[in-house]
Amino acid sequence: MSQRKTLLTNIGANWVHMVVRAAGGLVLVPIIISRVGVESYGVWMLIAQALSYVTILNNGLMLAVSRLTAFHRDDVSEVNRFASASFWLLGAVGIVVVALSFV
Repeated sequence: MSQRKTLLTNIGANWVHMVVRAAGGLVLVPIIISRVGVESYGVWMLIAQALSYVTILNNGLMLAVSRLTAFHRDDVSEVNRFASASFWLLGAVGIVVVALSFV
């Protein structure tokens, strides 16, 4: 498969994915709200958004550690420093999320 065809296939798949998600949201949101109520749906969306931000942070840290590991592959202490800093940051975020879940 040529690069151009692969690129166009990937772009098309991304567009189909966006359209299906939007259509699913337009269909499912009214059904879910009628079943669980507006307040419960609001709490559910608040939790979902908080988890989305944690996921974005996790993905960013994972990419940063991978990139910095590639640049400093000869310096093991630097790699350990990057990895442990990201571990502690994600651990702190995890503790905050767990604490907020009890509130």
